[in-house]
Amino acid sequence: MQSQLGLYPVQSIQRLHDAVLLGRGGQGAFTAAKLLGAAYTIDSDDKYALAFPSFGPERRGAPVRAFTKLDTKPITDRSQTEKADLIVILDDTLYDPQLSGLLKEGGKIIVNTKGNISGTVSFDAENTAAEFRLPTVNTVMLGLVSGLLAFVTADEAVQAINGYMPEKIRERNINALLKDVPENTCFEAGYLVSVNSGWRSIRPVIDNAKCVGCQQCYLYCPDGVISINDKKAAIDYDFCKGCGICAKICRLNAIRMESER
Repeated sequence: MQSQLGLYPVQSIQRLHDAVLLGRGGQGAFTAAKLLGAAYTIDSDDKYALAFPSFGPERRGAPVRAFTKLDTKPITDRSQTEKADLIVILDDTLYDPQLSGLLKEGGKIIVNTKGNISGTVSFDAENTAAEFRLPTVNTVMLGLVSGLLAFVTADEAVQAINGYMPEKIRERNINALLKDVPENTCFEAGYLVSVNSGWRSIRPVIDNAKCVGCQQCYLYCPDGVISINDKKAAIDYDFCKGCGICAKICRLNAIRMESER
């Protein structure tokens, strides 16, 4: 199955030691944290994972934080993560701009939301959850995360679901997970070594006044030539082919196509 992100390859996350998942009671944040750890360790005895929750008031709907720590050596630090490589938010009412202060350098925030939240990877997981009659988006977001990670595959996430979820709900959760797995087949802008833009007749131009750093162009670029610097998109014109996908996907009309002539 192909997702709206899976239509084009996206850049993968090369390193992840600490992940934080935010949700509300009953949304399965801790389940997703455990599944991520299980997927990471499922094919090797030389990988280690630790997942644990942090609850506020123990009631349905109360904010919940879950933590996943991944390493190639035994994990002895069982304290809550202070700086994360990845923050996954299952409920956009829990998003706060100050969460960016909890990220390590190069870290990302992924949010389940129907809109665009500046400085995050914004993704509507609720449509997919509804399609498969799931009450929560946790496995949908796990599929998105597994597609973005360079070292955890969707197949490993599926194996984790088969190993940890009750049989009667496995199929729906697996199908939902696979629906929104992006294809992580490209690299950081400039990875190519041969300039290939010579035949381009039009080029994308970014209006920095309109750009909010939502990362949609970064995700959809089929050649991986877009990077995000200081919360603004930047294009490597040496490798841009002028396909115009970034301009079409930009909801804020912050990218326009201009003639090379």
